[in-house]
Amino acid sequence: VRWYMGASIINTKGVRGGLAWSMGYTELNQRDSFWASWIHLVYWPSLSQKMIRESIQFQRTDGKVPTTVLPIIERNDDVDTNMYFVLRIWRYWEWYRDFQFLKETWPAVVKAVRWLLSRDREHIGLPMAVSYWADWLDVRGFESRTYAPHWCLLWLAVLERSVQMADVVEDFDVAREMRGHLTRATEIVNREYAEGGLWRDGRYVDRWAPGKGYATDYTYTDQSVGPLFGVVPLSRVSRVLDSLYKCEGRMGTRDVYPFIDGFPDYAPGVYANGGVYPWLNAVYAWSLYRAGLPHRAEDLFVRLGHYDLERNVSSSPPGGTYFANEFLHGVTGDNEGQPIQAWNGAWFGTMYFGRFGLQRVFDERDNDTSLYEMVLWGVEDRIDTSIVL
Repeated sequence: VRWYMGASIINTKGVRGGLAWSMGYTELNQRDSFWASWIHLVYWPSLSQKMIRESIQFQRTDGKVPTTVLPIIERNDDVDTNMYFVLRIWRYWEWYRDFQFLKETWPAVVKAVRWLLSRDREHIGLPMAVSYWADWLDVRGFESRTYAPHWCLLWLAVLERSVQMADVVEDFDVAREMRGHLTRATEIVNREYAEGGLWRDGRYVDRWAPGKGYATDYTYTDQSVGPLFGVVPLSRVSRVLDSLYKCEGRMGTRDVYPFIDGFPDYAPGVYANGGVYPWLNAVYAWSLYRAGLPHRAEDLFVRLGHYDLERNVSSSPPGGTYFANEFLHGVTGDNEGQPIQAWNGAWFGTMYFGRFGLQRVFDERDNDTSLYEMVLWGVEDRIDTSIVL
């Protein structure tokens, strides 16, 4: 874990003016930074606050959080940026129960959610993509994808957590409004594909603009955010995870499988067409822990670590073995992409909160109680799919 965790530390940067951020490249991207900064949440809360405040500083008046800040890069069409921004504020509240900080950041949460609501272009309750910039699979070939499991399931998590935060700050009008949006969005996401939803044959699938896109016979591993955040109905969790098992290969789980036929620019196993991403394997493994499947999670980690950190000595950049890369080739297992991706540090969160099951149970500490308790997922014969910090 420490080799992946190191990427988060290496990519935590500061400048003379006192700004600080953590990302996979050279700027603060909410998506990458969210997964990279679980270690910051635990060990450096003031730094976590600083990165949230910096993000709010650059939030547009319409509620859009820029694609990246420090420096500003704005692609306008990304929807998961705002989602990860909201979830970042929620997780800080959930772990520290800092009411004043939540109250300070709450207006930015409301603005961010309202911007996402404005992306419901078809008035069905879900933010709609209008370009391939919608989420992390931001490459040519996804231009006509209108809805995808990753951001639609994240949207349910955002609405649910927004209701929780609204109740805490006693913004009951917003809480009531968000509950209505959550009910509507949950229904459409879980509706059968033939009836306009995303559910098909035991997992969630893309929806494309009429007459465009690819046959939905493939499965995305990034839908594991659904079981992780507890927004997949319990009756469907095991079916989703069984479907995702088919995405696994000898070196870890691929981002999509079967490979997409006719996908531009990327051959089978490369990048967005079946690459094996360490950060995504961490999210998937975390969902397995939450579902009481620790043996599957740890077997996945062993295989990924072997191929990414031990086997690929000759293909690593200077530094040799134990030099994590952006992704592994989904067929050969060779290291590909850029080295030292900060969001590979998601493995810290997977182990700290997933494997060891740390969760906050009290707002205040007294002489007889601890603030936190540990739950060893999978010890008992039950499924608990809710991410609780």
